[in-house]
Amino acid sequence: MSWLSSFRTTTFRMVALAAGVFAVLGLVLILVLSFLLETVSDQRFDRVAATSAQAVLAAQERGGFNALRAEVADRAARTSPSLRLYLLEDPSGTVVAGNLPTWPRDLAHQAGSATIGVDQDGILVARVSTIPVAGGGFLLVGTPIPERQRIMNLEIEALAVMAGLMALIGTAAGLVIAKRVLGRLDVVNRTASTILAGNLAQRVPVSGRGDEFDSLAANINIMLDRIEGLLATVHSVTHNIAHDLRAPLNRLRGRLELALMTQRSPDDYQQALAAAITEADEIINTFNAMLAIARLEGGASGARSDPVDVSELVECLADLYQPLAEENDLTLAVEVLAGQWIRGDRHLLSQALSNLVDNAIKYSPPGGRLHLGVERVGDWVRLSVKDDGPGIAADQRQAVLQPFVRLDPARSTPGSGLGLSLVAAVAEFHNARLTLADNQPGLAVFIDCPVSSAPR
Repeated sequence: MSWLSSFRTTTFRMVALAAGVFAVLGLVLILVLSFLLETVSDQRFDRVAATSAQAVLAAQERGGFNALRAEVADRAARTSPSLRLYLLEDPSGTVVAGNLPTWPRDLAHQAGSATIGVDQDGILVARVSTIPVAGGGFLLVGTPIPERQRIMNLEIEALAVMAGLMALIGTAAGLVIAKRVLGRLDVVNRTASTILAGNLAQRVPVSGRGDEFDSLAANINIMLDRIEGLLATVHSVTHNIAHDLRAPLNRLRGRLELALMTQRSPDDYQQALAAAITEADEIINTFNAMLAIARLEGGASGARSDPVDVSELVECLADLYQPLAEENDLTLAVEVLAGQWIRGDRHLLSQALSNLVDNAIKYSPPGGRLHLGVERVGDWVRLSVKDDGPGIAADQRQAVLQPFVRLDPARSTPGSGLGLSLVAAVAEFHNARLTLADNQPGLAVFIDCPVSSAPR
């Protein structure tokens, strides 16, 4: 990014605004300091005038009024009116000595200090002090403003230069900061452009400084990894949906077409329609499972969060599946710790456990053994389903939790590949931990749910 483009950035504008604010504050500070300097200067000149007046009045103490007049005349003769002012009036108000022709018209005959014009046109301005003279008359001692103003102007000019330097340094700092910040942001922008162009594997470089930009880059990269994974899942799901739905739809069409092409008895037509309904039910079940997973991943609108006695739930499922297990020559063992409660949706938990038991029955060999269990593990309630089937290899246990992933590459066995995906979605909805393990032989599935107290 060029230096010229840095002027158009928000960062530079914010820093420039801050520099402008500091400059304005600097000007206000100059005005305040100018007032304070003027006040301090007046006080300083008043002290100088008072000291000079005391030195002059000392002559009167030594030799009377005539000595005082001589002292004032001598000082006035030796001092230019542009540097110091002296004036002495006698008791009658007549000017008897000094370097001013007359008593300033705007100055009262009383003790005090004031800033006034001391010539006829008021052009010469001075800070003067008036002191009553013993025996009558007044002494005026003062300093012309131009001398005082020269000092004050130097001080104000120095402050103005400082304010200007503050604004200049602030603007330069804004450019440098904008250049550095935008350089880091430009890397993110270029990465985003590369990703938009189709390179989803591109990631934002992390400098290793551990600053906010590294934190931002790390979070963006995590987000990109998540997006890339989701897109890969979408592609895989799309492919698997097309494959899994094509077979039942083709069978459905074939059965109906065959029924239309040949003359059959009413019983044959009834069987053909029943087979078609079975195929349609398989398709509907697939879509229902997909919708259930989508609802759970989207927050499960309508799902409940009530106290659930999972001990009683598992015992009910065991009673329900006992006949089916016996029909498949399987032994169903149940080991339930009574009185275990969690918070969740009873229907969803029942559906997830039913999917696990269905899979266990489907893949267990005749004479095999199934196990349903509920136990307490620390602050968790563990639900378990175990079988003696072929199991799942360790490197495939995470993959089978994705929708439509099946261990049968030919996809010749019944099923849609959504059962374990639904179980994973239900577990995530309940903030539970889902674990697939080796049952030696077979598969052991554990769902660890946060424990809850029984309702009162």
